[in-house]
Amino acid sequence: MYHADLHTHTIHSDGEYTPAHLGLMALQSGIRYLAYTDHNYSYSPAELSDLRLQFPMLRILRGCEFSCFYRTADQRRVEIHIVGLNFDPDCPELQAVLRRNQPDRRSYVTKILNKLDALGVGIGTYEDLMAFSNGPQHLGRMHIARSLVAHGYVKTVDEAFDIYIGNFGQRLAYVESELDYAPIEDVLSALQKAQGIAILAHLFFYPLDDAEQHRLLRTFKALAGPCSGMEVYYGRYTDEQRCHLAALAAQYDLLPSAGSDFHGPGDGNATHDGGLGHHFPASVYEALEARQREVYGVVHD
Repeated sequence: MYHADLHTHTIHSDGEYTPAHLGLMALQSGIRYLAYTDHNYSYSPAELSDLRLQFPMLRILRGCEFSCFYRTADQRRVEIHIVGLNFDPDCPELQAVLRRNQPDRRSYVTKILNKLDALGVGIGTYEDLMAFSNGPQHLGRMHIARSLVAHGYVKTVDEAFDIYIGNFGQRLAYVESELDYAPIEDVLSALQKAQGIAILAHLFFYPLDDAEQHRLLRTFKALAGPCSGMEVYYGRYTDEQRCHLAALAAQYDLLPSAGSDFHGPGDGNATHDGGLGHHFPASVYEALEARQREVYGVVHD
């Protein structure tokens, strides 16, 4: 039985492992289809070619997790994540979205660090966090969470989000995102022009009630077009949650997608042994690819 994982992260954003290490983990886990979907990062043809040469038994897919903003019915500005797969990386509209989605994160991260300091939960300055995280291109909450674990304030990354910095839970040091990401309309328009697959990521991560979830799904489907899906199989979701998401996907004619959202062994989306072994069916990806061929007549590498 082969498997698919269409949502993973490496050191190119906020993951702990190199792409090569993640590829090796995927092979050991029986994965056939693997998408590297680092935040607002598009792998160069040379990077993907090298990985494909290293792992000929894997089908390595071009991917990216795009950040964007969605306006709710009451005009709240909510950050939404869209996984793009098999898109044309040279598409000018897509390149424009990626350029926009590289804001200076210093102010946002510093505000979180200052709120933590005010609580007596000091993990240092922005520069300290950069050094702790080995100078990533995308410094954010996942790195803060790991630092909180390393400093002994919490035991797990999930606990750091639940108590301090997550969208849900106690939110003791939560800061509303001020980053100027592209609007959802621009991201989905760019993915269509790049002839890619658009997937709505982790629906339950957004601070939306049931009515607003349905509004988002209607908006997403209308903007994404026929080559679109939503994550049904997801790392930490229960069987009950997956059944609910499957029903929503069917209701809005969105193909189910599957992704661990793996960042590293301390991530709540890792398996019990800290690995990449979620057994998502390979057929999920094959249906997405078939839809892409049907809509665009091409699957971009």
